[in-house]
This record gives sequence, C-alpha cells and structure tokens, in this order.
Amino acid sequence: MPLPLSSLITIIITNLPLSLLLLLSIGKTHGYEGDFKVGDIVKVKGSITIWSVKEHSEKGFDAQGYEGVVQSLVLYGRKFKSLCSAITPVKVEFQPNGKGIPEGMFSKKFSAHFASTELEKL
Repeated sequence: MPLPLSSLITIIITNLPLSLLLLLSIGKTHGYEGDFKVGDIVKVKGSITIWSVKEHSEKGFDAQGYEGVVQSLVLYGRKFKSLCSAITPVKVEFQPNGKGIPEGMFSKKFSAHFASTELEKL
C-alpha cells in the first residue's frame, strides 16, 4: 500500500538540509502580525496588563489607550532566522510622555509585544 501524501512530504522535509529549509521559510509570515509595519503609530485597544516593565513589575499596569510606535515585527527566530510562532510579534515602543500615558508614570521609554488584534493603527 502506498504512503499517504502527507507522510511523503514529511519524509522529504525531514531529510532536507537545514539551509534549504531556512531558505524556504524566509519571507513567510504566520499572520499574527496583521498589516502592521515598522514605524506605524498604534494604540492599545483593550485592557492589557503589562508586567515586564521593572518600575511596575509587582502590580503591573493596564496599557489600554497607550500610543506608541511599532519598533519591529518578531517573525523569525534569533538562532537560525527561521519562521517562529510568536503570538505577540508586534513590538511597540512607548515614550514616558506619550499620548494616553499618565504623566510621570514612567521614567524612561519601554517596549512591549502585542498581537495584531490588540492594536489599532492610527
């Protein structure tokens, strides 16, 4: 009995050299980044608690309404530059005096990662 097509594809892929697999994944996306581009001005749509900023790591803070700039799209893994599966690939940088950010809440700029569904382009 012949092997199913999916099994044949798996056999072929698992035997391809790593460099060829990497070439096949370059330029592809997984869709979580939406239509955002580096440099876009964005606003956090919903209530999202951020814990990664050292000044507020104990209690976190709600970033809803904060406006920032898309700093990068994290689509590829660092080590092999292959397509990764990050579900929050849109890295946004916020300034301490940015729109929607309470005055005096932050002493320096900070970045956070979001899914495209959590942001709106302005």
